[in-house]
Amino acid sequence: FPVTIEALMILCQKPKATQCAGFHAWREAGRIVRKGAKGAAILVPIGADEDDNPRFSWRYVFDISDTEEISENSPKLAREVAA
Repeated sequence: FPVTIEALMILCQKPKATQCAGFHAWREAGRIVRKGAKGAAILVPIGADEDDNPRFSWRYVFDISDTEEISENSPKLAREVAA
């Protein structure tokens, strides 16, 4: 089966990861990343330069085990963003 370079990068850094997303994607899904959680660094394409060479940027993704549902016990800011 095909495997992306991003999946391989996550596998090397977090072998037990099952569902990964960025900080803002987790917030939109009603979850917050726990304070102190370490993300997995991946390279994502951000376009091309003037010579059509691909450009990449580092981004961090977090596994679902690094998150928790936004609830009444969540920090006030997280509850306000989720509303």
